[in-house]
Amino acid sequence: MRFTSLGGYWGTVLVLFYFIVAAYAAIAVYRDAKKNHDLFLGLHPIWWAAMTLVGSITGVVAYWALHYSSLRQSSSNDEDVD
Repeated sequence: MRFTSLGGYWGTVLVLFYFIVAAYAAIAVYRDAKKNHDLFLGLHPIWWAAMTLVGSITGVVAYWALHYSSLRQSSSNDEDVD
């Protein structure tokens, strides 16, 4: 069997690498979401993990932006002002 195209040996390696990184990211997001009780829209940690597993880097960036970035801090500061 010859693996000369991108869809061959290297394609398989890249797909496996993608799934390993996505699984690791999903586990990390799940563990962090379990500790964080102030989750965006009240989503259960398993949903954040599923979104990260499907979206990989996009899911991690979305989780970070909604829970740790200055975007989240400015929205929580707006709620405290009364």
